[in-house]
Amino acid sequence: MIPSIIVAVFMLVMIVAGIVMNLNYTLLVFREVRRLSESLARNDKLRIIEGSLINETLVEIKLSAVDGTVAPLTEVQFIVCYEDMEGRVTTYLLKYSVNESPGWSLTTLYSGKVQRGLEGSNYLIPGEVAVVRLKLPTPKSENSSVVVVAVSPGGHKSSWVIGNA
Repeated sequence: MIPSIIVAVFMLVMIVAGIVMNLNYTLLVFREVRRLSESLARNDKLRIIEGSLINETLVEIKLSAVDGTVAPLTEVQFIVCYEDMEGRVTTYLLKYSVNESPGWSLTTLYSGKVQRGLEGSNYLIPGEVAVVRLKLPTPKSENSSVVVVAVSPGGHKSSWVIGNA
């Protein structure tokens, strides 16, 4: 009787120890995944290097990756604020969109003076510049500025004021 109780207690202790070790390993893995995701989130910074107004409903900006970072272009969001023709200050959040309007489209991606197509290119690497056209849902007024903020997936923001400041 006593040996079976000792064996049962020993087995129970081993089961609890196994659960604790497994839980500790699981927590270690979760911590490592979180550290890696935070590292990646800090590593996707974009910078607006130029902005211009093509017409009252189309804005063109140029994006580059901050040195040493790689940024996924399809996850970038743009916040656009301007005064429309009726005098209302409007703010839009433009997400990546291929066929929808309002949205933004990536027109060209180039390194220096050499332009190339975008087929299969989802990331902006250092040295490359992405030319992005933002379609404004309503025309802007003549005397107003357009403020564009690019927000990378990691939360890094870069802004540019186009027009009258």
